Amino acid sequence: MTDTPVANPTVAAEPAELEIKSTLAVYNALKPLDSDAQERVVKHVSGILGISVLLKSADPEPDTAATGEEHPAAAQAGGTPTFGTFAELFHAADPQTASDMALVAGYWLQVCKNAPSFDGQSANKELNHLGHRVANITTAIGALNSQRPALAIQLAKSGSSRQARKTYKITTSGEAAVRAMING
Repeated sequence: MTDTPVANPTVAAEPAELEIKSTLAVYNALKPLDSDAQERVVKHVSGILGISVLLKSADPEPDTAATGEEHPAAAQAGGTPTFGTFAELFHAADPQTASDMALVAGYWLQVCKNAPSFDGQSANKELNHLGHRVANITTAIGALNSQRPALAIQLAKSGSSRQARKTYKITTSGEAAVRAMING
């Protein structure tokens, strides 16, 4: 097997557009694989490219009641707290705008629940349970995509109507933004 990269015909595209297309291609390639195979592929490709990648563990969250901790958030290896419920995360982050609320909900669904992506309806459902339903979740998440660097990106759209279900992914910049909200 050769380490020579394959020429990409979309190099002329805008850098952000190219990044989104690349993310979608990688997501679609890895999605059918089991988590162990996904991790092996990511490690192999990152080794070929000479980049470092931090992979999140699929271990379940610690049971704070069993550990006797008083605070609901336990610290992970990197000092980032974990949360047992969305309400605890939402309270810690204290988002002020609809886009920030959507970002925190997406972070919960994707990062805290260890999912590859999330959809707007699920994010708004979590917000609604706390009494913070966003009037137009698609617009709120779209604003996250418009920022540079993008805090969330759209991976897919199922259906052709404007109301089609869209799948999103919180970017590393988005994850950092939520951690910054949590840390004040």
